[in-house]
Amino acid sequence: MPRPRLVYVSSVKVNGELTHGRAFTEDDLPDPRDAYGLSKWEAERALWRIAADTGIEAVVVRPVLRLRTSGSREFPKPAEFVYRGIPLPLASVENRRSMVALRNLTHLLVCTVQHPAAAGETFLASDGEDDSTEGWIRRIAAALGRPARLFPFPVPGMRFAARVLGRLDAVERLCRLASGGLEAKPCGNSAGIGRSA
Repeated sequence: MPRPRLVYVSSVKVNGELTHGRAFTEDDLPDPRDAYGLSKWEAERALWRIAADTGIEAVVVRPVLRLRTSGSREFPKPAEFVYRGIPLPLASVENRRSMVALRNLTHLLVCTVQHPAAAGETFLASDGEDDSTEGWIRRIAAALGRPARLFPFPVPGMRFAARVLGRLDAVERLCRLASGGLEAKPCGNSAGIGRSA
């Protein structure tokens, strides 16, 4: 009889907030930078202790930003702005972001439940199609059948304005560089955006 298995959906925020010239990997030392990332790291450690004490099989999956056009922490406003035709000052943002479509993440989770070799492993989940914030906005616009009204604006100017308005965290999330993860994709990002739009 197979042993019970628990698959825990953690977050790439366990790895940190920024990559520096290379993508995150499962082998990186954890470097959570906020309460959310720290809570996910603590839950992972608790899971491994429970697995060791009880003999259950454990798997950890750390998804990158899940690709949705509404209801997510980082892209709901830009998607709404694109839908309404509101111009966005994001054409000057030079970064690379990894994402994972919900369908692809679900596919990976099913694999980690069923595949014998997944037990005891940690996986970073990504669609393997890194793009800039500008690129993601253009993809979302295409999926919505709307024009991407992007214009260049200096990033330091955006940060200054956001600081004055108390929204520096939102601008930092849109501008940061964060990528990495296992490719887990029966469909690519463009298909995932289309299904989410």
